Amino acid sequence: MAGRKRGPPPGAEADDLLVKRPHLDVHNPDAKVTLLAGGRRFAVQRDKLAAVSDCFRAMFSNGMRETKQQEISLGGVSAMGLEKTLEVVDTGNTTLKGKNVLSLMSAATYLQVTPVIEFCERALASRLTASNFFQLAKTAEFYCMKNALQQIDKFVAKNLRRIAKKGTLCHVTYDQMQKLLSSEDLRLPEVEVFFITRDWLAAHPDMVEEHAQGLLRLIRYRLINPADLVLHVEKVDVMTSDQEMTRLVMEAFKYHVLPHSQPLTDAPLICPRATVTQAVCVTSAEMKGEDRTVVTAFDVLAVSNHQKDKVRRRIINLQEGLDGMEVVNLNDFLYLIGGMNTISFSDKVFRYDPRSNSWFLACPLMHGRYRFFAGALSNKVYAVGGDCHMVLNVTSAERYDPAMDRWEEIAPIPGNRTLHGGAVLGNCIYISGGSLGGQSTSDVLRYSPDKRVWERRESMLGPRGGHVICAARGKLFVFGGHCMDLNNDTLNETRSECYDPDTDQWTVLAPLHVPHDGSSWLLHDRYAWVIGGQNAEDCTDQKLVSQYDLDTDSWEVIKKWPWTLRTYGSSFCMLNFPVVQNNPAFLTPYFSQPEQGA
Repeated sequence: MAGRKRGPPPGAEADDLLVKRPHLDVHNPDAKVTLLAGGRRFAVQRDKLAAVSDCFRAMFSNGMRETKQQEISLGGVSAMGLEKTLEVVDTGNTTLKGKNVLSLMSAATYLQVTPVIEFCERALASRLTASNFFQLAKTAEFYCMKNALQQIDKFVAKNLRRIAKKGTLCHVTYDQMQKLLSSEDLRLPEVEVFFITRDWLAAHPDMVEEHAQGLLRLIRYRLINPADLVLHVEKVDVMTSDQEMTRLVMEAFKYHVLPHSQPLTDAPLICPRATVTQAVCVTSAEMKGEDRTVVTAFDVLAVSNHQKDKVRRRIINLQEGLDGMEVVNLNDFLYLIGGMNTISFSDKVFRYDPRSNSWFLACPLMHGRYRFFAGALSNKVYAVGGDCHMVLNVTSAERYDPAMDRWEEIAPIPGNRTLHGGAVLGNCIYISGGSLGGQSTSDVLRYSPDKRVWERRESMLGPRGGHVICAARGKLFVFGGHCMDLNNDTLNETRSECYDPDTDQWTVLAPLHVPHDGSSWLLHDRYAWVIGGQNAEDCTDQKLVSQYDLDTDSWEVIKKWPWTLRTYGSSFCMLNFPVVQNNPAFLTPYFSQPEQGA
């Protein structure tokens, strides 16, 4: 018979597990075999045992002597352990108190009863605390409960702060610490991760020489602000005495000294350990009698469920109110570019870092722009066309290099245009439609940084401006906007179309149900959202969100935009935010902070 007798592991404690205990009739007349354990007899069905246990399945197979036996003695199992095992097999539940826990675990693992082993693992995980996790880990390791060990590792990662405060950090093993510092499950500020690692080393002085560098090099020092690097990190002896640690700290200082180049840093070094992806809306609004640029993040799916109070967070607003800013996500740094205030077009470029919830004022555009396109390609930010200062429909295009914090001119677009759509697809920028000299166009242009020229591609199926272009699945999807009739009257454009760059051809898609001019878009899962904008024919705000299914080529109008913020002239993009315990900027669903300038 497979397996070996197991007793309670050294140092293990068995907590009471109170679970409903249904009645089990061990004298069921339909039972096919009687099991003997600890002087007690248990009548059970052979097929039920074989279905849940590799041990019994082998025992009852052809050629084994137990196949014909009416009674089978189980010398390695206690009567209590077998009774509890059969209760879980029969009902899925049992009551466990004191040593019953260990008896059940021993019997379940000895007899290889999978459902009961899983039950024990769940019971073990349900009793985890900051005071007993290490004892339960010994029990799980003794009984080779891999799932329970994984749950314990997750518990330690989630409750590391409590464990440190409880005084049981010394019971975290070196292997566990290595896993923790290499994981993406820690939801703590990185400086606190450093403190806990420091305290763990202090609790294990015999391991400092051998393991200090192995643990400390896993800290993401660039996520620690300069003040904490000076006041706390550099005060730890090993950080100044070890050449490798000194190098890591100096690189962190360089990262903070050159903020403009931060988006170019290798992602693992500056990636928060736990993140949540949310949509960001940038719009203008009047607050306390003054114009402000309001930046709001929200859960995309919650909008359709109208759960605005549970998912919305407001990022620090900009004191300057700018309408029609373009937003660009470059390596999870958010750039807000251009726009228009009450008197002029803006050349300002603001960059938001969700890791620190802070703003950086980047080098301004070479030309203030409004109603233009901006996008990120190959670690550069591009701004193309639009209205520029007092000159409408400029031909200029420019590119921002974060490494140098500088804008430079690139090849001008053919023809002055504004209100055009744009997208980045593959290694190219595409521009379509817009207004040329007051007339809508269907032109499509493509720019490749390698060729450094704008090439004409197949035109759209009709002229339009104020539309959106969504890049998805290797194609471009064009939605909404407006066009002109023969009398130069503005009409809503509800046609949708798709461009395939491989064939340089456009195809017709299902039309919009409602107009969206000057709107924005988001892409999540298989859906493309066209958000708000206005009705081009009467210039009224559009509060609806249209959802396009990329799989079925169909539209659904979901609920109205749930907040009072206007959507015409607003911009949207997706951004990853860190999730950090006890940090209101990143943990709570909605927060408010004093408004500041960038």
